[in-house]
Amino acid sequence: MLRRIEKPSRRGFAIITVVFVIGILLLLASAVTFTAIANSRVASNGRDHERAYDVAESAVSDVFTKLGNGTIRTPAIGSTAIQTGTGSTSQGTYKYWVLFNNKQPAGGGAPAPSDAVIESDPLAASSTCNSAQPYNPGTGCVAVPAQGALVAVTGTYAGRSISAEAMGTQTDLNLGGDTMATRNNSGQNGQNANILADSTTANGGPHDVKIITNGNWNVAGNPTVDGSVATVGTGNAASAPAGCGAACSDTIGATPFQFPSSNSIAQAKAQWILDSQSSGCYYTAATLPSSIFVAAGKTCYVDTSVDFKSTPTTNDGGKLIVAGQVRESGNNARYQLSAACQASCSCHKAAWLIVLSTSGASVHGVGSQAGVNQSVGIVYVPSGPFVNIGNALLMGAVVADSAQIGGTAGMQADACANIGSLSFPGFNMTAFGQY
Repeated sequence: MLRRIEKPSRRGFAIITVVFVIGILLLLASAVTFTAIANSRVASNGRDHERAYDVAESAVSDVFTKLGNGTIRTPAIGSTAIQTGTGSTSQGTYKYWVLFNNKQPAGGGAPAPSDAVIESDPLAASSTCNSAQPYNPGTGCVAVPAQGALVAVTGTYAGRSISAEAMGTQTDLNLGGDTMATRNNSGQNGQNANILADSTTANGGPHDVKIITNGNWNVAGNPTVDGSVATVGTGNAASAPAGCGAACSDTIGATPFQFPSSNSIAQAKAQWILDSQSSGCYYTAATLPSSIFVAAGKTCYVDTSVDFKSTPTTNDGGKLIVAGQVRESGNNARYQLSAACQASCSCHKAAWLIVLSTSGASVHGVGSQAGVNQSVGIVYVPSGPFVNIGNALLMGAVVADSAQIGGTAGMQADACANIGSLSFPGFNMTAFGQY
């Protein structure tokens, strides 16, 4: 009898196949899930890192703002100091270190490398600094220029920390040897509107007039300029005196003169008012005295217009700020430096007349009288015109929105005033780096 041989059941094989496929799918799903989680963590870490960087970047700006508005105070002139603290932004918190170098440049003009202060970087673990090498002070060391500051911060977001540093310099107005600097058009108008060299002081010499305008230089008549004229725009130069040679050069398309920003001036105005009030030298129209004396190193603020004919003013080496228009309605100059200030070169560059009104200043020259050169120091009119009127030379330096030397009036350079510098609150950022 023949037996029937049964074929193996395919049902068991199918079950094994299904289980195998499910296992593979589970492995694939696990791999995809793991990859997604890993990618999510990487993305999250990247976002946290980016936000920590944003915190550090915002912190640098925040600290510079606090330097400008006086929340973080700069040390006394001539000193160095480091200040520390904490703060927060909309995204996170930060720590900051500010290393100041508030020394005045040794030469009285622009800072030199030798004026730098060499210190350990606040963010460095350790360092050995070489103070004799301002260009290469060593690893973990920084060279802070005169009238400068190093801002170091560490910003933190969700446990992530990023450090950043920035270097800044004070928003100073440095004349750098300029006799006249203007933001807009300026020039001479008249046969006698000469601008002559300072050849009467030990710091002066012939042909040392330096004029720079960010606008155009316009000349009418045939006046003299005993030095150089540089314009960012166009210009037709006045005649040069005999023997001036290469010193009496004319430059078209010059590099613009750097003026303080309107924000810097507004911040300085607030500080000037506080300084004048603390020294008892703040005046309104109702309290304006019959005469004004500006003491050496002091600040006086006149919160109205002033006519120097009716209010004669003597500057002994301080700052006189006038909120309104300044003029002289007579033929005799009644704004002048004191006798002691006239005899001091350092006083010439420290004596400032600052006129904030858009109406500007119209003053008489002091200049050469009976063979004696008398300076007015520095006249700064950031938002209005400066006009030299009358028939005398005005000796000093002028920085203004625009300027005109005209008629029978002239001007004489002052090599002492020409190297003056005026400090403003806050710092301009000059370098930035992430660490």
